[in-house]
Amino acid sequence: MEAATPRGVPAFAGTGGPLPTAIRLASLAEQAGCDGLLLLPPYLAEGPPAGPIRYTEAVAQSTRLPIVVYNRGNARYDAESAALVASIRNVEGFKDGIGDIDLMARIKISILKDAALIGKEFQLFNGLPTAEIFAGAYAAIGVPLYSSAIFSCSPNISSAFHKALHLQH
Repeated sequence: MEAATPRGVPAFAGTGGPLPTAIRLASLAEQAGCDGLLLLPPYLAEGPPAGPIRYTEAVAQSTRLPIVVYNRGNARYDAESAALVASIRNVEGFKDGIGDIDLMARIKISILKDAALIGKEFQLFNGLPTAEIFAGAYAAIGVPLYSSAIFSCSPNISSAFHKALHLQH
């Protein structure tokens, strides 16, 4: 099978939905040779922060792949629950799709404080649909990485924007 990405470019597969589906998709991604997973929240399920934490734990236990947790929609983490998720063995990133800069700054402080205790490198992302609009604010709180829908349709424009933004900081 031919690789979907050039050599050296990591391929992360999306997974999520009902727990059995998320676990099955994680297994298929691992079998296909993906480098990691982007874990979306279960669809239309709401509840206290303990639910998304347990959901993430269950998916993480089912795979060896690194996981980036997507904070969005109905799976909204506060600083404490984000740090708990970050402490899960193979959770290596947190992608924010909410856009509350104050909350993201508190999440960053909480995660990095706890992640340092477990000796884990951790990635934080601005994951808003039009991430470029908020990229300066996220960079100002120390979250320079972002993934945007613009990457999918205009990668050259998005890459030029990213480069210009980081020349300023």
